[in-house]
Amino acid sequence: MGFLSAQDEQAVKKEFEQIGGPVKLTVFASELGPETNAQTVALVKEVAALSDKLSVSVLNPHIDREEAQAYGVEVAPAVVVEGARDYGIRFLGIPAGYEFSNLIDAIVAASTGEASLTAPPGRAPGAAHGHRLSTNHRGVHRGHRVPGAVPALPGDGGAQDRHQ
Repeated sequence: MGFLSAQDEQAVKKEFEQIGGPVKLTVFASELGPETNAQTVALVKEVAALSDKLSVSVLNPHIDREEAQAYGVEVAPAVVVEGARDYGIRFLGIPAGYEFSNLIDAIVAASTGEASLTAPPGRAPGAAHGHRLSTNHRGVHRGHRVPGAVPALPGDGGAQDRHQ
């Protein structure tokens, strides 16, 4: 059983029509870690199967230490999204729920070379890609997806629950 329903797959495929070039998804996961490691690998592979422009590489951060260090990955699971170059896009933990739509957006942005958080004058960083950045009480920036057509994973409450 996969993570995405047939309806979710169709919505993601529609978003993937915007993909401009190849995207490499590198998943750092440990078989000895929590269940979210295996779930992250399965989810990323399922998403990648929806476009022939996506490739997946699965690495163990404890074995593939040089690669983990090169990407700045210190925790597992983690997902690195790269287009023509590494834009520094990282997902720490499973990109499910609200983060799922961010993953889809990041894939599209990396594929087009427009993955920068710089924005046109007068717009907040990230606003060009449908995101707003906020700062939590610790001063850490977090991206929030502006509601759109990309579905969240089952079990996150669904779009209908978020808009009530």
